[in-house]
Amino acid sequence: MSEQKVNAKRTAIALGILCIALSVALAFMVNEAYRLRNIAELRESQIWLDHHQVTFESNGETDFDYQASYAGYVTVQFESASHSMYVEVSYDWAHPSSGLIYSRRANLTTSGNFTFPVLPASVRIAIGNLADSHASARITATYFY
Repeated sequence: MSEQKVNAKRTAIALGILCIALSVALAFMVNEAYRLRNIAELRESQIWLDHHQVTFESNGETDFDYQASYAGYVTVQFESASHSMYVEVSYDWAHPSSGLIYSRRANLTTSGNFTFPVLPASVRIAIGNLADSHASARITATYFY
């Protein structure tokens, strides 16, 4: 084989490898852009609690801690036979010039859906029983971001 044919073959192989590498990089960038667009439009979600059954002593409380990586909201769906339950979502967010502590509490009847805004921070979901008797509840919490 002549030297020109060998060089042409090497060049074709190198260009083929380069095209494959560029195609893989482009596919990754498109997928990442799609993922970031979904986050910006609050289309992504994580289920933090999925029909989780909790039993409470009188005046008891149970806490669940999670990490919100992006600004978004948490929706809590709650079912209980007790009329003296509450759900509280709280987080500490350190603003560059001042600290913000956010806490929101919803007192519940027997069931409901509640939505709480969150910023990127450690998020605490507390579910409690205000009665002097035992109670149970089923909770689903979903983080949308």
